[in-house]
Amino acid sequence: MAVLLVNDLSLYEYRGPFDVAKIYLAIGNVERAYALYSDVKKKAPQYIDDVSTENGVQWNDVFEQAYDDYKNSPLTLHDTRIKDLKLLVYRSVLDGKPREGSADEAELNYLAGLAQQPGVKRIAEIGFNAGMSSYAFLYANPDATVVSFDLGEYDYGPPAKDIIDEEFPGRHELIFGDSTKTVLEYHAAHPEEKFDLIFIDGGHDYETARADIRNMRKLAAENAIVVTDDLTPWLAWGEGPHRAWTEAIEWGVIEQDEIVKDGEVVDEIHPPGDRIYARGRYAK
Repeated sequence: MAVLLVNDLSLYEYRGPFDVAKIYLAIGNVERAYALYSDVKKKAPQYIDDVSTENGVQWNDVFEQAYDDYKNSPLTLHDTRIKDLKLLVYRSVLDGKPREGSADEAELNYLAGLAQQPGVKRIAEIGFNAGMSSYAFLYANPDATVVSFDLGEYDYGPPAKDIIDEEFPGRHELIFGDSTKTVLEYHAAHPEEKFDLIFIDGGHDYETARADIRNMRKLAAENAIVVTDDLTPWLAWGEGPHRAWTEAIEWGVIEQDEIVKDGEVVDEIHPPGDRIYARGRYAK
């Protein structure tokens, strides 16, 4: 049986220690949530496995990722409302709803650094999700504006958009729909609009990833920076983006400048690795 503090006793009597941990996670008290979770994991690890199987949620991964984000978050982003965007995702998971993976702290800081490059004013991204990359862009560069294309399949998208608008009024536009169509529609409606930084983190199937890379070329300014995420072909969600990016290089569409694996610059893409993204430019 888990040993809880006095303040937890009333909740424990009704919900049990692990449910209390989930409550703390849902209200954003990650440190307290992780302490309770760790106590349950130490004394009854099988219980967490059983609950994960029953709910279809990998609770070990949820708590470990939440605590890792909390512990390692740099001050520049930790003290912003990035934590509120993450909380939207955690609450969705607690409600048993699907979610999409988001950029980690290293990637958010990498993207923020690109947003601060000289000449970057207009930024476009495919894949808004919970708005964390949009937040990083807008927070890092007060003069930048962002247009996001997103399928809009997760319920935390609209409230995430509300947070972005509260923090950066008038600087963000969110377009819901299939990016293989909406990007071309946007270009047709704004033929002169060009972007200095493009972040592609959308559909993971090959056809969508290929279309996103090629279609965003129409919106790219001269020498625009292009970043594509999820280049991990040994993981199911990375096969399509990796193939599309590699072919774009081979076919002369993209000139690659840099590869980043788990926060470190590397020379080539190879396993192991959980998160790989690459930076380049559209060939002239």
